[in-house]
Amino acid sequence: MKSYDVIIVGGGITGATFACALAQRCQGKLQIALIDSVALSQEYHPSYDARTLTLSAESILLLEQLNLWAGLDSHATPIHSIHVSDRGYIGNTEFCADDYDVSELGAVVELADVHRHFLPRLLAYANLDVLSPCEVVEVTRTLDAVSVTLIDGQCLTASLLVCADGSDSISAKKLGISTLQTDFQQTALIANITLEKDHQCRAYERFTQQGPLALLPMSQNRCAVVWCVDRAQANEMLAWSDSSFMTQLQRTFGWRLGAITHVGKRASYPLVMHQASRFISHRTVLVGNAAQTLHPIAGQGFNLGLRDVISLVEEIEQTWSREDDVGGMPILIRYQARRESDKQATTSLTSGLVSVFSTSFFPLVVARNLGLLTMDMFPPIKRPLIKRTMGRISR
Repeated sequence: MKSYDVIIVGGGITGATFACALAQRCQGKLQIALIDSVALSQEYHPSYDARTLTLSAESILLLEQLNLWAGLDSHATPIHSIHVSDRGYIGNTEFCADDYDVSELGAVVELADVHRHFLPRLLAYANLDVLSPCEVVEVTRTLDAVSVTLIDGQCLTASLLVCADGSDSISAKKLGISTLQTDFQQTALIANITLEKDHQCRAYERFTQQGPLALLPMSQNRCAVVWCVDRAQANEMLAWSDSSFMTQLQRTFGWRLGAITHVGKRASYPLVMHQASRFISHRTVLVGNAAQTLHPIAGQGFNLGLRDVISLVEEIEQTWSREDDVGGMPILIRYQARRESDKQATTSLTSGLVSVFSTSFFPLVVARNLGLLTMDMFPPIKRPLIKRTMGRISR
């Protein structure tokens, strides 16, 4: 049995960020194990597929403080403005970085680039053991420790187990932590497109009767498309030819950026919100999508997860510096108190936006368009929403 201070299950972006941050902030003194069921190689990892990641301005600052942004910044495309509209109606508004005295509202980066950036850093820390491919088959807890048994027979023990293995976390299930699910009855269609006109680092969120359509600026005048549609339509749309897909997308989005000239490989993901029944338990904490998986509207998922990660690292760092138990209930209760309100507010915001903008009930259609027009006419009204979008939230 090998002993560690912290064991992390999940080598996707949340687990990798947490591992790097903890290894660095605790000055190499804590012993950390990172376990992932997939081999962590430069070529491929299912968590780092063709999707893009939208980072808020505050998330970029947090990554800078962790020395994880340098090198990744060259792959990122800044968001200078966000245009929001309701298809078929007059309501629209725009958020511009200049109006809030910042250089950018956030940035967009491809997940494949994030993976290539993080992997060598994970392997560079002497106090961080990366075990992959390796599967956790059993988790047991005693008063003073948590132990995991791996599929190859290894047994590891630690003071704290961090579940960062994504939606419907397998490690959380092994501990009896249930998940509440809200099925939005939607599927997200993902693709990268090339445009005739320069996107000028503007992101677009267009609400349609099927669901929200986001175009996010990327390098080489490309945009990442996240098109949320009724699940019944998704298979039919995936079967369209590239030409048909571009024609329908053009009809839905419009001609603000000229003609769509090329579309890349398409993928789809069912949109189901997962919420763990609790995100702390004896010597266990759930972070990122293991704790909550949100609808992609407004791009809040990873940014919320990063705030989980940084808050937990800070609590562990302070506890370790006092030579206290980094997996004891006092630290977990402090972490829960810090994170609960942000989690609830962000989850309510995303779910509320889906409900309000997916309905065709006419009184709500009128109300949401009046809301967009009012925000456009009276910019101060936008501040609470843009503050959350930029991640400027107490944690």
